[in-house]
Amino acid sequence: MIERFTNVLKSLVLFTLIGPPVGYFAFMGVNSMTNPVGDITFFQFLFLAIFAYPVGAAPAAVTGLLAALLAHWLKGGRYYAAVGLVGGCVACVFAFGAWAPSEAGWVDLAEAFIPGFAGGAVCAWLFCWPEQRRQRNTRPVKTPRPVEE
Repeated sequence: MIERFTNVLKSLVLFTLIGPPVGYFAFMGVNSMTNPVGDITFFQFLFLAIFAYPVGAAPAAVTGLLAALLAHWLKGGRYYAAVGLVGGCVACVFAFGAWAPSEAGWVDLAEAFIPGFAGGAVCAWLFCWPEQRRQRNTRPVKTPRPVEE
């Protein structure tokens, strides 16, 4: 029970801290292809990542809570994809609630889905990384079979 609570807390903190900047970079990457940003320096680009928290902290926290629940059933790539989809859907729900329903078009929801998906998938990978590394280091070493003559 305590381990489950610590996993939920770890997931909540990780997703809330890492998810919004990852979503911001994904959003800016996709958005800059269609709408050129102009003369923005690299440091201004990084500074603007701070403003991802007021927009993305709540969807990231909800995604983190749901990701902690999914970690029990899914492993590996399926887990990353599922958490990415959950993050994208949660971001769409928050974006749809923020805009008037008549104003939110499919393009706007796609622009909300992409950062949620990217943040969710990257944070899911980071959430599972210590466990995967531990499993990789504790695998038994295969010894070669003796050659029979």
